[in-house]
Formats: sequence, structure tokens, C-alpha cells
Amino acid sequence: MVKDAIARKSSLISDTSFVVTEQDKNNLIVDINILINKINAKYNLTVKHIANDSDLNKLHQDVADINGELWDSINDAIHRYEQFKVQHTDNPRLNAYFQFDENVFIPLEESDYLFFKADRDFGDLCMNYTYKGKHWLEVASDNDIEAITDGQLQPEDRIKAQGYMLFRPSHPEPYFKLNHFINWYAKNVDSNISSKLGIGYLLVGKLIMPEIWENRIDWTLMLSKYKTLKEIKLLDITDNMIPSLLEKSRMV
Repeated sequence: MVKDAIARKSSLISDTSFVVTEQDKNNLIVDINILINKINAKYNLTVKHIANDSDLNKLHQDVADINGELWDSINDAIHRYEQFKVQHTDNPRLNAYFQFDENVFIPLEESDYLFFKADRDFGDLCMNYTYKGKHWLEVASDNDIEAITDGQLQPEDRIKAQGYMLFRPSHPEPYFKLNHFINWYAKNVDSNISSKLGIGYLLVGKLIMPEIWENRIDWTLMLSKYKTLKEIKLLDITDNMIPSLLEKSRMV
């Protein structure tokens, strides 16, 4: 899909959650409130401005019915602020998003669900969630029981030309998110767990890291200075090239 979008010269829309400093945060709050003004004016709403301690989940619900470019902008900005709130430690947690400006979807096949991953790691390349609602892992993480019955829950069943790469530390223990989800699901849902639930995020690639990238915190802070993705390129990698690439780099 990405290759086709590039061939069609579709517009690239990029976004990052590279919000690290207090000034980054303050700028983001201003940007969100400007978007709220535009939404209120266009849709005749009275959504309130946000501040440091605002409920971002409520803001998401307040703007859930809007569409188009304003929805994309406010949704991405909210996710950036949510990311900042959990990354504001010595270990920054950043994402680099991309999407092409076209409304083309491909339904997931049965085998695609085998590549969903609940616990993401540094350098994972994932397809982005395509719905306005929440997928199962988000519902469990937020303990949002109401989402199961109020229409917010929408498991992923399709993909489009959009995705992101993560630059963040892994959880200190393996399968942290997955174990939490399994325990939460057993407590709150009567039906059996199935791969068709789309638990987590669809993993499609991995950053091959040079050995000098050992100090990931410093590299992540360096990357945080770049707020926009300029171009997406695809390289043809054949199976016989992979061993050589892995010898020169480091998959961790």
C-alpha cells in the first residue's frame, strides 16, 4: 500500500510525538487549544480548552464525531500529549508517524493477526490503528469497561498506508502488556480470547541498529530535535541480503 501511495504521489502527512521538554509541552497545549477553537467554530460545539491536568480521554470523546483534517490533527495532537505524560522521565518514549493522504483500505487476512504484538520495543515498525474508537489493548489499559458496550470498542480489521516507528524503552519484564491484558480479559469478558481480537499492534518491520546505537536514550533525545518526516522510501531487500545486513548491524 505504501509503495502504491508513493507511486501515486499521494501527499505525505507526518507527525511525531517528539515532545520532550516543558516548552514542547506548552507549545502542544497551545496547538490543541487552537484546534479546539477551529472545531468549535466549524461544528458549533463548546469543547473546553485543555490545561496541564485536563482529562484527555474526555477530550477525545468530546471531538469523536468530527471528521476530516480537523479530526486527524486533534487526534494526533491528543496522542502526542498522552505520550508526553508517560514519557516524561529520564527515558523518553517517542513515536514517528506517517500516513499518505488517501482513503484506501485493505481488509486483514486470517494470517495477518499472527503478527499482532502487545509488547512493543525500540525500533518496532507498526501499522497505525485505522478507527476512531479503541482496540482491545487500549480498552484493557484504560480499564474502560463501558467501551465494550457503548460503541467505542473497534478491533482492527483493516490497514491503510499509515504507520509509525517507536523509539522507546521496552518494559522491564517480558510480555508485560500481554499478561495484563489476559488477566483483565478473564476478569471482565465472558468469551474466549481469539487472535481475531487484534490484540495489540500489527508489527511489519524492525529498525536494524548499528552497534553505536547502544545508548538508546541519547539517540532518542537526538532524534527528538526533528519534528517532521520529509519523505518515505522503500528499498527492495532480498532474503540473501539479510544475513549481511544483520552482520553489519544489531537486532536487539
